[in-house]
Amino acid sequence: MKKMEKNLTKFMNKLADFIGNPKIFAVVFLVILAWFIAGLFIEYQTWFDIMDLCIFVSTFFLLFVVQSSQNADTQAIQDKLDELIEALPGADTNKKREEKQIKKGEKK
Repeated sequence: MKKMEKNLTKFMNKLADFIGNPKIFAVVFLVILAWFIAGLFIEYQTWFDIMDLCIFVSTFFLLFVVQSSQNADTQAIQDKLDELIEALPGADTNKKREEKQIKKGEKK
């Protein structure tokens, strides 16, 4: 299970980097433009159903890719902040324990 989670994490990170590329934005823009032009030659209901399905599936999967990327970024920032706090002389590290308790639902 850990290996599968590790492989999925790697894949999602690579996918997030790939999708965030400006070249991909340009390609997607051209695909959408071509799709709208194709709508002039395809029956509306068929054209709309294909477009609707593509939008639903891509949005569904990209939601998880973006959330995974955001979680990784947030964890990296939190780790760096924790390291800075621990490096400061006289810093109060009790907040770190409180944050973990809040995330576990033990404290409000």
